[in-house]
Amino acid sequence: MAAISKSSISLLTIAVAGLLMTAVVAPVGYRYYLLHNANALLADVKGLRIGESSFEDAMAIARKYRRFRIHGHASVPASINPAENVFPEGICNRDRCFFEFVIDNRLLSSLRIMHGAAFTAAFAVLHGKVQYVTFRLFGGPSPGVYGGIVEELSLPSDFHARTFPAPIPAPYVFVRLTPSTPNPIREHAFALNVKCLASADCAEPCDYLPQAWKDWTAEIGDTEWSTALHAAYPRCP
Repeated sequence: MAAISKSSISLLTIAVAGLLMTAVVAPVGYRYYLLHNANALLADVKGLRIGESSFEDAMAIARKYRRFRIHGHASVPASINPAENVFPEGICNRDRCFFEFVIDNRLLSSLRIMHGAAFTAAFAVLHGKVQYVTFRLFGGPSPGVYGGIVEELSLPSDFHARTFPAPIPAPYVFVRLTPSTPNPIREHAFALNVKCLASADCAEPCDYLPQAWKDWTAEIGDTEWSTALHAAYPRCP
């Protein structure tokens, strides 16, 4: 058997070191990619204003994040008229258009580095104006087990500025806002923890929407509902 030369051993060592370096650096770079894009998308969509932002504003976001956009039929509460709440696939104009974007960590989860998680931002335009905005962030031991939903929609002024429609003890936080919601409350609701896309530490609802969880439990107060929540999720404050 021919002896392996020193140069061959050196090349093999360099190749192995390169593979190890790639295995370490690639996930770090991918985490940065996920968090950078998720935070930017969250900030831009959060900046839309119900009844004020235009179709052109919506299209600007669509162009910026086109690689994350998905297309399909949608039905969302963008109007008090139920007939206007259906958005067929393939129809997108100033009068009616639904925009949806998804950023997920399937590469990290497929490598079993962490649990699967996905961040969704969506909004609807009716008659030239944005009339509905929603965010969803879900993940956990089984994809979609835990997380949070935030939606902002146009409702009559006599509706509450913020509600928590989720049943108790739901495995997610659900916050519904209106244009009359005070800005501090709105900021709490939109403080989604997108780090859950790149972290193995997000395992309960309060991890995904921490500020909204605190607001929810404060609104419930010291009741049987509060007891049920803490029994289901003892790690959550």
